[in-house]
Amino acid sequence: MQQYKWYWRIEPDVDFYCAITYDPFVEMAKHDKVYGFTISLPEEPRTCPTLFREMSDWKEDHDIRTTELWKAMVAPAWVPWPFRSMLSWFSQRDRNGDKWSMCHYWSNFEIANLEFFRGRAYQDMYKYLDGTGKFYTERVSALWLRDSDVRLLTL
Repeated sequence: MQQYKWYWRIEPDVDFYCAITYDPFVEMAKHDKVYGFTISLPEEPRTCPTLFREMSDWKEDHDIRTTELWKAMVAPAWVPWPFRSMLSWFSQRDRNGDKWSMCHYWSNFEIANLEFFRGRAYQDMYKYLDGTGKFYTERVSALWLRDSDVRLLTL
């Protein structure tokens, strides 16, 4: 993949309801965009009970500023401050007790500049997640759910 700068992930049997009359890679480069995706499904919580917490901890430990996109993914805890951190014992919550909105982290449509994934920040985050030993096992363990649940998963 080193020879490629861009990729476009489209699931099989995708139908577009309008013509794409421009080159999306040219448009992304022109507007200095590196990653585009869709979020269309709520996450299946049993497939990744600690992923949000790990991402939130990594964000906090690396002093990454909170953006509007991050805020859109988080539902603030309703419990008063002295007790909020107690909520962090529950899955899908950060160390402050705030809850992940369950927006789907995975995408069935992605378009990206591969330099984003090759960059130090992404590589550091990926190594951190991989080092927890939870990232892959949470998704793989989803295969052991009931057959009726498996159709909800994106692995």
